[in-house]
Amino acid sequence: MVELRILLKALRKKEFRPTAVFHESSIPYKRVPKLPKTKGLQKAIIKVIRKTGDTITGSYAQAVLTKYPRRFEDIDILSPDVKKTIREIKERLGDKVIFKKKFRAITVVNARTGKEIADIVPFEIGERVRGIDYVGKYGVTEVEGIKVVSPKTRLASKIAQLQTRKVKEKVLKDIRILTREVGFALKPKKQSLLSSKKSKGGIIKWF
Repeated sequence: MVELRILLKALRKKEFRPTAVFHESSIPYKRVPKLPKTKGLQKAIIKVIRKTGDTITGSYAQAVLTKYPRRFEDIDILSPDVKKTIREIKERLGDKVIFKKKFRAITVVNARTGKEIADIVPFEIGERVRGIDYVGKYGVTEVEGIKVVSPKTRLASKIAQLQTRKVKEKVLKDIRILTREVGFALKPKKQSLLSSKKSKGGIIKWF
Protein backbone atom coordinates (compact mmCIF):
# COMPACT_ATOMS: atom_id res chain seq x y z
CA MET A 1 0.00 0.00 0.00
CA VAL A 2 2.92 2.36 0.64
CA GLU A 3 4.07 1.95 -2.96
CA LEU A 4 0.55 2.66 -4.20
CA ARG A 5 0.26 5.88 -2.15
CA ILE A 6 3.62 7.13 -3.43
CA LEU A 7 2.61 6.36 -7.02
CA LEU A 8 -0.75 8.13 -6.72
CA LYS A 9 0.90 11.18 -5.14
CA ALA A 10 3.38 11.36 -8.01
CA LEU A 11 0.59 11.01 -10.57
CA ARG A 12 -1.37 13.85 -8.99
CA LYS A 13 1.70 16.09 -9.13
CA LYS A 14 2.39 14.99 -12.73
CA GLU A 15 5.90 14.02 -11.67
CA PHE A 16 5.62 10.49 -12.98
CA ARG A 17 5.06 9.08 -16.47
CA PRO A 18 3.74 5.49 -16.34
CA THR A 19 4.71 4.88 -19.97
CA ALA A 20 8.36 5.29 -19.01
CA VAL A 21 8.38 2.92 -16.07
CA PHE A 22 7.83 -0.72 -16.94
CA HIS A 23 8.94 -3.04 -19.71
CA GLU A 24 8.02 -6.51 -20.94
CA SER A 25 11.44 -8.08 -21.53
CA SER A 26 11.53 -9.73 -18.11
CA ILE A 27 8.09 -11.37 -18.24
CA PRO A 28 8.73 -14.78 -16.64
CA TYR A 29 7.07 -17.01 -19.22
CA LYS A 30 6.60 -20.69 -18.43
CA ARG A 31 8.71 -22.90 -20.65
CA VAL A 32 5.65 -25.07 -21.24
CA PRO A 33 2.31 -23.30 -20.64
CA LYS A 34 -0.28 -25.38 -18.79
CA LEU A 35 -3.79 -24.83 -17.50
CA PRO A 36 -3.84 -24.70 -13.68
CA LYS A 37 -5.88 -27.45 -12.09
CA THR A 38 -9.45 -26.60 -11.23
CA LYS A 39 -12.11 -28.61 -9.47
CA GLY A 40 -15.84 -28.69 -8.94
CA LEU A 41 -17.80 -25.87 -10.53
CA GLN A 42 -14.72 -24.11 -11.93
CA LYS A 43 -13.69 -27.30 -13.70
CA ALA A 44 -17.10 -27.32 -15.34
CA ILE A 45 -16.67 -23.65 -16.30
CA ILE A 46 -13.42 -24.52 -18.10
CA LYS A 47 -15.28 -27.20 -20.07
CA VAL A 48 -17.88 -24.62 -21.07
CA ILE A 49 -15.16 -22.21 -22.25
CA ARG A 50 -13.56 -24.95 -24.34
CA LYS A 51 -16.95 -25.54 -25.98
CA THR A 52 -17.88 -21.89 -26.57
CA GLY A 53 -14.43 -20.76 -27.70
CA ASP A 54 -14.42 -17.88 -25.22
CA THR A 55 -11.15 -16.35 -24.00
CA ILE A 56 -9.77 -16.37 -20.45
CA THR A 57 -8.10 -13.31 -18.96
CA GLY A 58 -7.23 -12.14 -15.42
CA SER A 59 -5.11 -13.94 -12.87
CA TYR A 60 -6.03 -17.37 -14.26
CA ALA A 61 -4.58 -16.37 -17.65
CA GLN A 62 -1.38 -15.27 -15.94
CA ALA A 63 -1.23 -18.61 -14.09
CA VAL A 64 -1.40 -20.43 -17.44
CA LEU A 65 1.52 -18.60 -19.02
CA THR A 66 3.79 -17.15 -16.31
CA LYS A 67 5.88 -18.71 -13.58
CA TYR A 68 4.90 -16.56 -10.62
CA PRO A 69 1.21 -15.65 -10.87
CA ARG A 70 -0.93 -14.35 -8.06
CA ARG A 71 -3.46 -16.83 -6.80
CA PHE A 72 -6.64 -16.84 -8.86
CA GLU A 73 -9.99 -16.84 -7.06
CA ASP A 74 -12.31 -16.75 -10.04
CA ILE A 75 -12.07 -17.24 -13.79
CA ASP A 76 -12.39 -14.11 -15.93
CA ILE A 77 -14.08 -14.85 -19.25
CA LEU A 78 -14.15 -12.65 -22.35
CA SER A 79 -17.15 -13.68 -24.42
CA PRO A 80 -18.33 -12.41 -27.82
CA ASP A 81 -21.79 -13.72 -26.90
CA VAL A 82 -22.42 -13.37 -23.16
CA LYS A 83 -25.97 -14.73 -23.35
CA LYS A 84 -24.74 -17.87 -25.10
CA THR A 85 -22.06 -18.42 -22.45
CA ILE A 86 -24.65 -18.01 -19.70
CA ARG A 87 -26.94 -20.54 -21.42
CA GLU A 88 -24.11 -23.06 -21.69
CA ILE A 89 -23.23 -22.65 -18.02
CA LYS A 90 -26.88 -23.02 -17.01
CA GLU A 91 -27.20 -26.14 -19.14
CA ARG A 92 -24.17 -27.73 -17.52
CA LEU A 93 -24.57 -26.55 -13.90
CA GLY A 94 -28.27 -25.83 -13.53
CA ASP A 95 -29.29 -24.54 -10.10
CA LYS A 96 -25.78 -25.05 -8.69
CA VAL A 97 -24.99 -21.49 -9.79
CA ILE A 98 -26.72 -18.13 -9.89
CA PHE A 99 -25.87 -15.10 -12.01
CA LYS A 100 -25.45 -11.54 -10.75
CA LYS A 101 -24.90 -8.29 -12.62
CA LYS A 102 -21.72 -6.53 -11.47
CA PHE A 103 -20.74 -3.34 -13.28
CA ARG A 104 -19.86 -4.46 -16.82
CA ALA A 105 -19.70 -8.16 -15.94
CA ILE A 106 -22.03 -11.02 -15.17
CA THR A 107 -20.74 -12.86 -12.12
CA VAL A 108 -21.26 -16.60 -11.73
CA VAL A 109 -21.82 -17.47 -8.09
CA ASN A 110 -21.84 -20.80 -6.27
CA ALA A 111 -25.48 -21.03 -5.16
CA ARG A 112 -24.59 -23.03 -2.05
CA THR A 113 -21.61 -21.04 -0.72
CA GLY A 114 -22.15 -17.60 -2.30
CA LYS A 115 -18.59 -17.63 -3.59
CA GLU A 116 -17.85 -15.97 -6.95
CA ILE A 117 -16.40 -18.53 -9.33
CA ALA A 118 -16.32 -16.67 -12.65
CA ASP A 119 -16.90 -13.29 -14.32
CA ILE A 120 -18.21 -12.99 -17.86
CA VAL A 121 -17.34 -9.78 -19.71
CA PRO A 122 -18.22 -8.86 -23.31
CA PHE A 123 -15.16 -9.56 -25.45
CA GLU A 124 -15.16 -6.10 -27.00
CA ILE A 125 -14.64 -4.33 -23.66
CA GLY A 126 -12.25 -6.75 -21.98
CA GLU A 127 -8.69 -5.44 -21.51
CA ARG A 128 -9.79 -2.19 -23.16
CA VAL A 129 -8.53 1.05 -21.59
CA ARG A 130 -9.27 4.56 -22.90
CA GLY A 131 -10.66 3.10 -26.10
CA ILE A 132 -7.60 0.98 -26.88
CA ASP A 133 -8.27 -2.75 -27.37
CA TYR A 134 -5.15 -4.47 -26.02
CA VAL A 135 -6.41 -7.95 -26.87
CA GLY A 136 -6.72 -6.81 -30.48
CA LYS A 137 -3.27 -5.22 -30.39
CA TYR A 138 -1.32 -8.06 -28.83
CA GLY A 139 -3.48 -11.14 -29.34
CA VAL A 140 -4.13 -14.28 -27.36
CA THR A 141 -2.42 -17.62 -26.86
CA GLU A 142 -4.09 -21.02 -27.19
CA VAL A 143 -3.22 -23.65 -24.57
CA GLU A 144 -4.84 -27.08 -24.43
CA GLY A 145 -7.68 -25.88 -26.61
CA ILE A 146 -8.39 -22.79 -24.50
CA LYS A 147 -7.75 -19.23 -25.69
CA VAL A 148 -5.87 -17.19 -23.08
CA VAL A 149 -5.00 -13.50 -23.05
CA SER A 150 -1.23 -13.13 -23.43
CA PRO A 151 0.98 -11.68 -20.66
CA LYS A 152 2.00 -8.91 -23.06
CA THR A 153 -1.66 -7.94 -23.43
CA ARG A 154 -2.14 -8.01 -19.66
CA LEU A 155 0.95 -5.91 -19.01
CA ALA A 156 0.01 -3.28 -21.58
CA SER A 157 -3.54 -2.90 -20.22
CA LYS A 158 -2.30 -2.71 -16.62
CA ILE A 159 0.10 0.08 -17.51
CA ALA A 160 -2.69 1.87 -19.35
CA GLN A 161 -4.76 1.65 -16.16
CA LEU A 162 -2.00 3.53 -14.35
CA GLN A 163 -2.46 6.35 -16.82
CA THR A 164 -6.13 6.66 -15.85
CA ARG A 165 -5.05 7.33 -12.25
CA LYS A 166 -7.72 4.88 -11.06
CA VAL A 167 -5.23 2.48 -9.59
CA LYS A 168 -5.89 -0.54 -7.39
CA GLU A 169 -3.21 -2.36 -5.43
CA LYS A 170 -3.68 -5.52 -7.50
CA VAL A 171 -2.80 -3.55 -10.66
CA LEU A 172 0.65 -2.81 -9.23
CA LYS A 173 0.94 -6.38 -7.99
CA ASP A 174 0.23 -7.72 -11.47
CA ILE A 175 2.79 -5.38 -13.02
CA ARG A 176 5.41 -6.50 -10.50
CA ILE A 177 4.58 -10.14 -11.29
CA LEU A 178 4.62 -9.60 -15.04
CA THR A 179 7.98 -7.81 -15.00
CA ARG A 180 9.62 -9.52 -12.01
CA GLU A 181 10.28 -6.03 -10.67
CA VAL A 182 10.16 -5.32 -6.95
CA GLY A 183 10.46 -1.60 -7.67
CA PHE A 184 10.32 0.24 -10.97
CA ALA A 185 12.21 -0.62 -14.12
CA LEU A 186 13.86 1.98 -16.29
CA LYS A 187 13.42 1.00 -19.93
CA PRO A 188 11.06 3.64 -21.35
CA LYS A 189 11.73 2.84 -25.01
CA LYS A 190 10.43 -0.72 -24.73
CA GLN A 191 7.53 0.37 -22.55
CA SER A 192 6.58 3.05 -25.05
CA LEU A 193 6.50 0.45 -27.80
CA LEU A 194 4.40 -1.86 -25.65
CA SER A 195 1.79 0.69 -24.61
CA SER A 196 1.33 2.80 -27.72
CA LYS A 197 2.69 1.34 -30.96
CA LYS A 198 0.24 -0.55 -33.15
CA SER A 199 0.71 -4.30 -33.33
CA LYS A 200 -1.23 -7.06 -35.05
CA GLY A 201 -3.04 -9.50 -32.80
CA GLY A 202 -3.01 -13.23 -33.39
CA ILE A 203 -3.18 -16.66 -31.84
CA ILE A 204 -0.11 -18.66 -30.86
CA LYS A 205 -0.96 -22.33 -30.47
CA TRP A 206 0.59 -24.69 -27.90
CA PHE A 207 0.02 -28.46 -28.11
